[in-house]
Amino acid sequence: MIEVLKKSNMSNIAALDVSGALLARNALFNFIGQILPLFVGIVTMPFVIRGLGTDRFGLLSLAWVVLGYFAIFDLGLVRASTKFVAESLGKGNEKEVPSLVWTSITIQTIMGIAGGLVLAGVTPLLVERILNIPLEVMDEARTTSHLLALSVPVVLVSGSFQWVMGASQRFDLVNAVQIPTSSLTYFLPLVGLFLGFNLPGTVALILLARLGALVALVILNFRLHPELKKYSNSFKLFPRLFSFGGSG
Repeated sequence: MIEVLKKSNMSNIAALDVSGALLARNALFNFIGQILPLFVGIVTMPFVIRGLGTDRFGLLSLAWVVLGYFAIFDLGLVRASTKFVAESLGKGNEKEVPSLVWTSITIQTIMGIAGGLVLAGVTPLLVERILNIPLEVMDEARTTSHLLALSVPVVLVSGSFQWVMGASQRFDLVNAVQIPTSSLTYFLPLVGLFLGFNLPGTVALILLARLGALVALVILNFRLHPELKKYSNSFKLFPRLFSFGGSG
């Protein structure tokens, strides 16, 4: 009996060690994922400011904000979906995962399209009245805003596919996509300047990089969870997701 208890305790300690190692590894990947793009931004930003000028750089900074932070307007769905998918995987109930994932992504897609339409609709108000934009860059500001409207669903859906890998504790894969994507967000304006692009052309390059990242996330998720290849959603999950997401 004593030997059995000792073996059980040793197993628990080993499990804790594995869990601790996994948490440490994930923390390291996330730290690197924050530091490397920041370093690229610090190096490239002075050249971008000099090349674009302060007015256009201000618009580019606004584009970075939209691309980087629009995902926070997900109504808590990422947090709720991550929790429920992680619980299902932990219980070995993989059959529930496709419905949870695709239901959340469907909601995010609808919200992203709606958000993009709203942004496109308020573009004249933003450009001509609210934002203090010089007349010489107003046309570029309108086009840039419309491009950002197209990016809204891309940002939200990309975040949805990222949390699936996060719930699976595959932050190595998350950062394998996120690090180059975030770095390109700061590096591509230099490429645009070298190619002679105007501000909308530069923002279009960044949007193409985000689209490429979304494709990579989809492919990685399909390999990690082959069951996701079959689309499946359940409207019955809507209240469950919104209830938990809105409680935080």
